[in-house]
Amino acid sequence: MYRAAGSDGRRRQVLSGSCSQLRSCLLYRPFAAIVPKAVVEADEDAFILNPVGSGPYCFVEWKQGDHVTLKAFDDYYAGKAATENLIMKVIPETSQRSIALETGEIDLAYDLAVNDIPKINDNDKLMVYEIPSLTCWYVSMNMNKEPFNNPLVREALAMAIDRQTIIDTINAGSGQPADAIIAPAVFGYYSTGVPEYNPEKAKELLSEAGYPDGFSTTLWVNDNQSRIEMCQAIQAMLLDIGVQCSVEVLEFGSYISRTTAGEHDMAYFGWTTSSGDADYTYYSLEHSTQQGAAGNRSFIADPDLDALIEEARSNTDESTRKDLYKDIAIMLAEINNNIPVFYSAINVGANKKVEGFVMDSNGYHNLNQVKVAQ
Repeated sequence: MYRAAGSDGRRRQVLSGSCSQLRSCLLYRPFAAIVPKAVVEADEDAFILNPVGSGPYCFVEWKQGDHVTLKAFDDYYAGKAATENLIMKVIPETSQRSIALETGEIDLAYDLAVNDIPKINDNDKLMVYEIPSLTCWYVSMNMNKEPFNNPLVREALAMAIDRQTIIDTINAGSGQPADAIIAPAVFGYYSTGVPEYNPEKAKELLSEAGYPDGFSTTLWVNDNQSRIEMCQAIQAMLLDIGVQCSVEVLEFGSYISRTTAGEHDMAYFGWTTSSGDADYTYYSLEHSTQQGAAGNRSFIADPDLDALIEEARSNTDESTRKDLYKDIAIMLAEINNNIPVFYSAINVGANKKVEGFVMDSNGYHNLNQVKVAQ
């Protein structure tokens, strides 16, 4: 988001978002950032607090939990950024980000609450950018635990979730039902069809699996309100097929460490295929060598699936890779270790004076050509 000039009389660009989103913005692809080796090795802790990179902006100040201030780098190889100063504010509450946008405190607001979008669009000074993301939200079932080692149980649960109702009621219609762990815009996506919502058939599958009266389990989620509401909706749908599912909310650090250790029954995750290539997701979430911290929290270990993933990531022929990813998608639709729920959209609220802003489906929006009209 942008605001009036500071004491130096120059325009200042201001945006808000969560801490993780702001880290993403500092460099266009933060996981592949170029940093000075000697400086990092000299004092890694000091580098974290005073970073040096290779982007269009220079680090000026970081007030933890509040804001980061950046200044245009005069000698950037692609030309100096359009806006001299960029302030990236941390505003965790979505409602407060909307208010800050409405009052003019900020010029861009990342990740608006879906319920706030109509209000922002109705404001003649503001607008909302929205595009499909590369993110899939899904439920991961721990195949090392009963009854999730039973393929009939996993199929039943996948069939018990009414994805469109969740999108319409919990997410205000934003997003689309998911049929694969990678989004449609990702290279290698193949549609196997969104699983049929059929609670009666799901009950039959549970009975065939040896659970005619259902069973009790837990669904873990981190402490994010919108994610908690998603899980509560899933909880109600599972109850319809006799599955008593307790939603347990964990602090994010504990959530990650405990799901990494495989303590969960089921857990609700979001994953962004930020490379735009299916390998980034399939290898991380589905390959047996990636169990735990690397991403595979369903703990799937299927030699045939591993072989397909390895062949697809090592082959250089685009057509062959597409065929392999088709085979992978079909296999995963039969295994059901992860239940894809929906593909989310990315939104950004903006003051209409903002110029040059272009959304990126990764969510790593490049701001060096963005400015605010006088």
